[in-house]
Amino acid sequence: PKYAAILARLDVPPAGRIADLGGGTGLLLAHLPPLARPPLLLVFSVAMLARAPTAALRVQGALRRLPWR
Repeated sequence: PKYAAILARLDVPPAGRIADLGGGTGLLLAHLPPLARPPLLLVFSVAMLARAPTAALRVQGALRRLPWR
């Protein structure tokens, strides 16, 4: 599969959560194994977000506006 190398490198604790920042339509999230907590997808485009997996917590926003410190 196309995303096998990326998915093999993920090390998510049982109660952890994956955040896909700028993940477009969330295509990678659709290939994740079941997780205890739903993944978070942050996308700027409302159109892309509408096509994302419904199992993800879908958030519309801009990376540069997040409160990084």
